[in-house]
Amino acid sequence: MSWTNELYKVYELAVDPEFAKKGGRPMLLPVAHSIAKANIEICITEDGELVDGGINTVDNSDEETIVPDTGKAKTGLYPAPYPLNESLRYIAGDLNLFIPTDLKDNTKSHSDYIELLSDWK
Repeated sequence: MSWTNELYKVYELAVDPEFAKKGGRPMLLPVAHSIAKANIEICITEDGELVDGGINTVDNSDEETIVPDTGKAKTGLYPAPYPLNESLRYIAGDLNLFIPTDLKDNTKSHSDYIELLSDWK
């Protein structure tokens, strides 16, 4: 077998989260993916309907989740949103009503998120 086939087999094993865990984290992530801490999981149908009992808390031992991303780093003052899996500061337009005033205002994050969702639509 050629070295490229062997390399491909190693890659496939390394991206398998059940096979290649080290300290609870995959050793190699799939392309355009990152790790996020998930506190809740929301399950919806293909039509966007909430599945019965579709909002669940995530067990602490399983909160690190491999999620797709835009490839743009989540750094800087206003990192780019990603509509398929995003944190509360992007999704909740009224978050500023419920957080202490010394925390960062989420108005820009939320408006960027809504704009991106509109573009997808």
